[in-house]
Amino acid sequence: MVPSGKSQQIKNHNMKPFDIHNYKTVHTFHDFSNHHCDDTWVLSLSDLMSLLLIFFLVWTTLKMAHLKREEATPSTTPQMSFASNEKQFEGLKDTLLEFSPVETPNGSIMIVLAQDISFDPSSTSLSPQGIDIIKRIAKKLKGGTHYRIRVLGHTDDLPVAAKGKWASNFDLSLHRAAAVASQLITDGIPAGRIICQGFGALYPARSMEHQSQRRFNRRVELIIEPA
Repeated sequence: MVPSGKSQQIKNHNMKPFDIHNYKTVHTFHDFSNHHCDDTWVLSLSDLMSLLLIFFLVWTTLKMAHLKREEATPSTTPQMSFASNEKQFEGLKDTLLEFSPVETPNGSIMIVLAQDISFDPSSTSLSPQGIDIIKRIAKKLKGGTHYRIRVLGHTDDLPVAAKGKWASNFDLSLHRAAAVASQLITDGIPAGRIICQGFGALYPARSMEHQSQRRFNRRVELIIEPA
């Protein structure tokens, strides 16, 4: 029989000594293995960014190729249409001879409506003679689809009356052009074929220095050109 004291010594002798360093090492590895970060999402985000970059590169390349192709491709349809209309436009000047038409450098036809015939001074209401002239012009042009009309109002450089109806010569010239355009529409010219503008004294036809020449600047021009 072994004495109790001796037995206690034997038990202590059989126990392995406590290694604090080994405990810490095992404990630390255990914690890391259970709580390490999952970084697989980083790879997924990288793949997504790569795909987006490739998409934008391809889209930009295709867009630039499309724009270059449009620039290189000639637009034949409008040219053919214009050539056809221009052919129909030939001879129109002859039908308007009674209105003293003038051919412009770009091939358009210009008819001048002088103020002395078409309007009273400082008025935008057409005179009976002016209405009759426009009716006859519209009759020659009505039904045609190969032209458009630009109605351009002009004045001299004398200021409008201070207490008059019009704020400026621009205002006066535009309202006179509008009166002519309105009469053309009334007489059967489609409104979509008419462009109306007022230029005041910007484009004189004659010198402004002499009264005898100044009156030629007060006018409305009808520019008839191929559509």
